[in-house]
Amino acid sequence: MTSWFSFTDKTEEKELAEHLVDTNDAHQAEKSSHHDEWFDDIVEGSDSSATTTQIMSSLWSQISGENMIQRILSRQNRHAGKMWGKLCHRCDVAYPPPNQLSVVDMFDANNGVVVSELRYAIRHAVAAYPPSFVVVLGLKSDASYALKSTKSLLLSVFGIAKEDVIVDQCSNTLIASASATHQPSFYLCVDHEKRKIVVSIRGSSSIADALTDVNAQAKKYSAHGIDGYVHEGLLAAARNVFDRITAPLLKVCNEHSNYQALITGHSLGAGVAALLGLMYAQHPVLCKQNQLKVFAFASPCIVSHEFTSTQLCESYITSIALSTDIVTRLSIESVKQSNCRLDIIQNASQHVIRDCMLNLADGGYEEHDADEHKEEIKNAMQFIGDLRTAKTPNAQERLFPLGKILWFVPKAAMDEDTCRRRRILMCLKDNVGTNAVVVPSKPEDADTNSKEKDEEEEEKEKQKTKENEVVNKSTQRTRRKSLTET
Repeated sequence: MTSWFSFTDKTEEKELAEHLVDTNDAHQAEKSSHHDEWFDDIVEGSDSSATTTQIMSSLWSQISGENMIQRILSRQNRHAGKMWGKLCHRCDVAYPPPNQLSVVDMFDANNGVVVSELRYAIRHAVAAYPPSFVVVLGLKSDASYALKSTKSLLLSVFGIAKEDVIVDQCSNTLIASASATHQPSFYLCVDHEKRKIVVSIRGSSSIADALTDVNAQAKKYSAHGIDGYVHEGLLAAARNVFDRITAPLLKVCNEHSNYQALITGHSLGAGVAALLGLMYAQHPVLCKQNQLKVFAFASPCIVSHEFTSTQLCESYITSIALSTDIVTRLSIESVKQSNCRLDIIQNASQHVIRDCMLNLADGGYEEHDADEHKEEIKNAMQFIGDLRTAKTPNAQERLFPLGKILWFVPKAAMDEDTCRRRRILMCLKDNVGTNAVVVPSKPEDADTNSKEKDEEEEEKEKQKTKENEVVNKSTQRTRRKSLTET
């Protein structure tokens, strides 16, 4: 057994060290930093020495390798992207099937996450941003808050005294451009009224933060006996915060052993908060004594499947995702998979795409029409299957948010009626894609009928335009006559 992080008030912060006690021979060893053997395999090798030039070079390599510029400029690719906005619901890949989702009663304390906890955590996540941001976003109507320090903001909003703000790396970077790459701003405070010890990490608010975000290579990483991949830029940012916050955080936790520890953040701050939670997993002080909880709002994709499948952090890390928020889904490998799907859409026949959009049942057509449309069914289902199973070149490097996912989805996503769910999410008309599937007898007939209708509508529009011109000319003559008489 080991006793963890024994601190004394007389020790300077930079010289804080722990004492490891081996019960077998009662040997004590002191290390020259606030790390110990428990942290060695977690933080070692997690530094990123990538410079701005290297980050941009890597980003350009990814963009050019995927022909992203050509894709962005391509009209066909943009059209395919719009089609995928609907087809993703037809393929059931935008949201998991209802049987894989469970509804959470946010007002039931037995569920582990309640509204009051989320509200408190997200307010701290927002408070880490520059006060000017808070005012500009309309979260505070009093413009004078834009000139306040983070300590003043915490006092005003939470009633936390300035002396209870233990670490304040936010007030020093009120100007967004003042932060450095892989060094997000954060604060550590003690809320005696709520009996909480809070670490809040600022989200993306500067060019340096944006560089941290785009340093998104999947880097090999090992922790707690798990080998996988993590987001390189956010791992480096988490290591920097870890180095600066661990000593004072554990010191405060030992001083207030009956307070709950809370780490929170939004966007970039959410990813860093979740990775800190991973680094502190199973720690006897933070996790056991102070019952650590981590709330990551709109967290980027940060860890590979190896870390999510073990459910190591699900009991205390909660990632909150809103609908189809791209931030919570975006990674280099997901972009590659998306490009693959857009290529499939561009290469597909318009008839096949139309059949998939019109017929939302898994069988494609009603049973009594199945024989007649056997070939259409085969092509449509093959197209849907290709979109669902589109692979990315390096699937093992695909990244995801960490912990338990609290996902705010449209109510339609929980509808067990497959066709109705798809129809609503695809924003189709009520008479399209129901269980009573509307299918044209032949694709050619549909095209012809559509063309005839278009010509008829065009003729009506021309006639209407002529009538308007006659009315306008008559009105103008009347006005001229009136002016002449005057």
